[in-house]
Amino acid sequence: MKGDGWLNVIVVMGLLMAESSYGRNICPTKIQPCTCTVKTKGLVINCENSNSDKIVPAMTALKESHGVVISYLTFRTNNMPRLPDHIFMGMDIRHLIISSTNLRVLEHGSLTALANKLNVLELISNLITNIPTAALSRLVTTRFLNLNHNNITVIPERSFEGMVQLQRLTLYANHITRIDPNAFKGVEKELVSLNLGANKLESVPIKAISKLPNLSTLELQENLIESITESDFMGLSNLDSLKLGHNQIKELGAYVFRSLPRMSSLDLESNRISRIDDRAFSGLEERLEWLKLGNNSIRTIPSNSLRGMHKLREFDVKSNNITEIKEDAFDSFGSTIKFLFLQNNRIDSLPMSVFSDMHSLETLSLSNNGIHHVPRDVFQPIIETVQVIDVHDNPLKCDCDLTWYKNWIIKASQTSADKVHHILLKTKCWSEKDRHEYMVNKAPLERLYCPDKSTSGTGLRVQSISALINGMLAGIGFIFSMNLLLEVGGKLSSNL
Repeated sequence: MKGDGWLNVIVVMGLLMAESSYGRNICPTKIQPCTCTVKTKGLVINCENSNSDKIVPAMTALKESHGVVISYLTFRTNNMPRLPDHIFMGMDIRHLIISSTNLRVLEHGSLTALANKLNVLELISNLITNIPTAALSRLVTTRFLNLNHNNITVIPERSFEGMVQLQRLTLYANHITRIDPNAFKGVEKELVSLNLGANKLESVPIKAISKLPNLSTLELQENLIESITESDFMGLSNLDSLKLGHNQIKELGAYVFRSLPRMSSLDLESNRISRIDDRAFSGLEERLEWLKLGNNSIRTIPSNSLRGMHKLREFDVKSNNITEIKEDAFDSFGSTIKFLFLQNNRIDSLPMSVFSDMHSLETLSLSNNGIHHVPRDVFQPIIETVQVIDVHDNPLKCDCDLTWYKNWIIKASQTSADKVHHILLKTKCWSEKDRHEYMVNKAPLERLYCPDKSTSGTGLRVQSISALINGMLAGIGFIFSMNLLLEVGGKLSSNL
């Protein structure tokens, strides 16, 4: 009985504590112009389209609600050029967002009250010109800092010192031209993700980032980088994802990524790449899964550079200057590819065995090329596994080669409607006989009396053998007729 009594006491105390805890998370009054919503993890408070004169009193009202947990506090489109000292004193805020304001300055003590509580700080689309190092230095529990879309031009030394648990840092879309070699001093051991995209960097800031041994994601897209070398990535042995798209890189030299043995994702789209060394991807054979080379000036599939890639799942070379695909283009690295993007090139034909080893292929995009015919024999090795074959915006002929594709895409649109239906509506062919353009699914191909290739491909062979036999018989008949004429002619001449 005594045991049961203590158990009841513990249960009641637990219920009282839970009720008390929930009771604390009640929206306070008099916080206008801010609004408040109660959520499971705390209050969600939004302050929008106002100014500092009204926001400061609202924060004072929140301070008086002792014990309240604020899971999200958002300031958006407000007139608040400065964040004053101690504005959050006595408040428990886990995620703070200040967005689309005219904020320029964070006072040194503006974030002090959140030192041991704030997990995420987002200062997005403001007018900040300098890293607010003094204000940030007390944030020892903050794991994610977002400074996107500001006017920062330089990252000085020790800019984030004190943020000892910072793991993700993003400075996308600023005007950064220089990064001090010691810019990340104090956060180098914890930082795993760094976004420096859409700035004005002319080279990889290797002196600064080489001191980040645990960095796994690096984004340098949309900068002014013209060249990269092997030394640009020294010290980044744990890097898993690298984004260098939308720069001005012209070539990929030998061993340029050899220092990145764990990299699985590489984005190089929308550069000016026209030359890829045969050893450019050496060192990535066992890890690289995602490779984007779209929107460059590549003229041929870089087969030699990719020989031995054992894990490649996505290969994207859309929007280049590729005019021809060789029969062995995907040999030794194509067997693992699931997504192949070849659209927006100048390909006019496909070799018979080009897909022969690509048994993992699920999505094949060949749209917007110069392809006239899609013979079934070319696609036969992948028909059983592929889910998407996109050939729209090609000058397709309404001929026998298209019959199988018409049947395939109609069936695929019924079983995988979300993936194929839009392709079905855009794929057309031209009939020379009718001088008319048809939607492929409505093209009258049955009028062509095409041989049936669906039964193990025997139709065409039977037709060919039949034609050969007919030809042979015709030849024999011709020879027999000639011999008969010669014999009759000989008899007539002898009688004369």
